[in-house]
Amino acid sequence: MENQERLGRVPAFVDFDYITPSMEALILDYLDTHAQVTFIDLEDDVPGFQGDLTLRSSSNRNTILWRGASGSAVHALRELEKQGRIDFKETSVHVYQNKGRTIQLPVAKGRSSGALHWSPVVVELKNGHDEVMSS
Repeated sequence: MENQERLGRVPAFVDFDYITPSMEALILDYLDTHAQVTFIDLEDDVPGFQGDLTLRSSSNRNTILWRGASGSAVHALRELEKQGRIDFKETSVHVYQNKGRTIQLPVAKGRSSGALHWSPVVVELKNGHDEVMSS
């Protein structure tokens, strides 16, 4: 009955599937088996990750982390970061160059100026996340 009530609230034009895992769950599952991942890895291996939105740093709107994420991916990453479950860790631009994709912006170096720039990062589970999840 409760499930029917929830289903009844979804507008008819929304194609919603209660069986498909959420983007947060897909990202966490991927990170459980991959230590540090680039956004290229997430685009290539997580269904529904790729899109046309820009992910910016939560501390500096001029710092671009990645271009080409879906709305659900951006939302999931922000929520996981807010919950303290993932970290964005700075990495070398070479990590992205070796995978064949970069962002055509100046790379952030040290303290950023007011100009738009790219900060290459990897995504990783925050320390202690797997222990909390397995209990």
